[in-house]
Amino acid sequence: MSCLFDSLTFFLNKLNHNITPDQLRSIICDYLLTNYQLIENIPSHDIIQWETDMDILDYISQMRKSSTWGGAIEIKAFCDIFIYEVNIHHNGVVINFIPNKTPLLTINLNYNGSHYTPSI
Repeated sequence: MSCLFDSLTFFLNKLNHNITPDQLRSIICDYLLTNYQLIENIPSHDIIQWETDMDILDYISQMRKSSTWGGAIEIKAFCDIFIYEVNIHHNGVVINFIPNKTPLLTINLNYNGSHYTPSI
């Protein structure tokens, strides 16, 4: 399982979404397949190609596996789907992911370079 999906699910369940990490992974993968602008004016398939050197279908196929770790692409998709802002805290720096609409709330995660945990 991926610590990113576990950490994001932790917050969703605190907000009564009642979702599993595997369900969240599936929702995000489905979103990436159907959303053509993950970042303003840049198609998601281009972002995936630049970041991973994979085409979108291969990337999604890999991401659907529970052993595959999620990262920035999945965080941004999460933001857009749930309309939540996500702040990643890493070595004293905050990386801010914002949804494509005004966020309903902010979620904070800690990242140590290889592992995400909820910041409570």
